[in-house]
Amino acid sequence: MVKMACLLVASVVVLVLSCANSECSHQHNTTSALEIALRPLYSQLETFKNQLHVVKALIPFHCRLGVRVCSEEGPLGMEDGRIPDGSITASSFFSNDANYAPPRARLNTQGFPAAWADAGQSDPNPWIQVDFNTFVYVTALITQGRGDPPYNVQRVTQYQVMFSDDGEAWSQESNEDGTPTKFPGNIVIDSEVTTRFSRAIHTRFLRILPTDWTSHCSMRFEVVGCY
Repeated sequence: MVKMACLLVASVVVLVLSCANSECSHQHNTTSALEIALRPLYSQLETFKNQLHVVKALIPFHCRLGVRVCSEEGPLGMEDGRIPDGSITASSFFSNDANYAPPRARLNTQGFPAAWADAGQSDPNPWIQVDFNTFVYVTALITQGRGDPPYNVQRVTQYQVMFSDDGEAWSQESNEDGTPTKFPGNIVIDSEVTTRFSRAIHTRFLRILPTDWTSHCSMRFEVVGCY
């Protein structure tokens, strides 16, 4: 059903593009029922017929999953420090102690504490986010719980994802029925869990919203994709 819907949308877009570029049957004496039905679109598309990206936006992203957006997919810079500390922010961190601050969320962070940890009960809806300072394609997340014993039982077991072009207006990564997608987190101590998205997310800001955790909301992570 999804493939058929995508094909239908793509076909209509191709037809409308042709009409907008005066390649349709305007020049013929006979007028088809389909052309009459599409006439309301002609005047709208004339405004931006030279802006192909606007028309492409009519096709749902999942219809274009075959398009290769990352020729070389890889870590975007949490673990190796290419993403600077100032670009990693969160809703809170434990006791306002910088040792628990968002930059501690880098994958494989060691020492004490080996993770970002939220403020606890005073922050019922925690989040942590990354500003890439440019637009990137995000294809996956690698997550870990806290790494230093005996606190390494602390881990996020489920989370949601949001993304934004400007850090103000946010969109939720959702299921086909519109409900927020809940991604699996970590269960095994100090393990890495890689979760791939069903599509490449084109964004500047990425926000992780933990929705369930063990002992305390603490995590480390890497973002995978391409610049």
